[in-house]
Amino acid sequence: TSLTSADKREIGQHFVFGFHGHEISEDVKVLIRDYHVGRVNIILMKRNVQDVKQVHQLVQSLQQLAKESGHPRPLMIGIDQEN
Repeated sequence: TSLTSADKREIGQHFVFGFHGHEISEDVKVLIRDYHVGRVNIILMKRNVQDVKQVHQLVQSLQQLAKESGHPRPLMIGIDQEN
């Protein structure tokens, strides 16, 4: 069974995804580009943070990827950061 674009968009809206590293992982790129992850669905953790400049660049890169992938609205990005 193959999924339609509408199916992928519906599925992508029901998950919150995190990733390892200070740059967007290939897995997250596929989720944003091909499965239309969006609407409070990306979370940044301590493992994603080096400093303010790096986090700013990471968020800008995520938003640019979503825009280029045809998302109608910017991503809403959460953060779980205690330090």
